[in-house]
Amino acid sequence: MKGLRILLAFSLLAPLCGCLPLYVTKQPSITFLVLDPESLPVEQAAIHFLQYDPMNHSTPIQELKVATDPGGRVTIPKDSEWQYLKFTSDSTARNYDWSWCVEKAGFSAEIKNGLRKSGVADREVIRLRPTKNAERCVRSNQHHGIFEVGVPARGK
Repeated sequence: MKGLRILLAFSLLAPLCGCLPLYVTKQPSITFLVLDPESLPVEQAAIHFLQYDPMNHSTPIQELKVATDPGGRVTIPKDSEWQYLKFTSDSTARNYDWSWCVEKAGFSAEIKNGLRKSGVADREVIRLRPTKNAERCVRSNQHHGIFEVGVPARGK
C-alpha cells in the first residue's frame, strides 16, 4: 500500500516539476527474412536500417547496414533509453522513427519508410524481384529519414 502511495504521489508531482522520465524505444527489434521469387533465401542482401527524429529532418540519428546470413536472415536488436520529457517548448526529448531498405545486385530494392506510422512488425518477410536495373537504397535529399530507390547512371 505504501508503494502505491509513493507511485501516486510521484505521478501527481512529476508534471509540476516540468519533466517526466520516459523509457523510449530508440530502435525496435526486427528479424528480416529475405527471399527470392522461388522463396529461396537470399544471402548477403544488404539491409539499411535508419533511425531518425521525425521532428528534425536534417540528419539521421543512426544508420545500420547489415547483411543477411546464408538463410536470408538478420536480426536488428531492440535499443531503448531513458529520457526526460520536458513540458517546455525547448524540450530536448527525441522522437524516434525508422525506415529500412533492402538491396541486392540483380534484384529490385524494397523500401518501407515511416515504421512508426505504418506499424512496426517484429518480423519482416521481403520477397525481392529480379531486375536488370542496378537499383540501390538511397537516402532522400529532402528528408533524411526516408529511403528512395536509386538507379546509377549508365556507364557508372
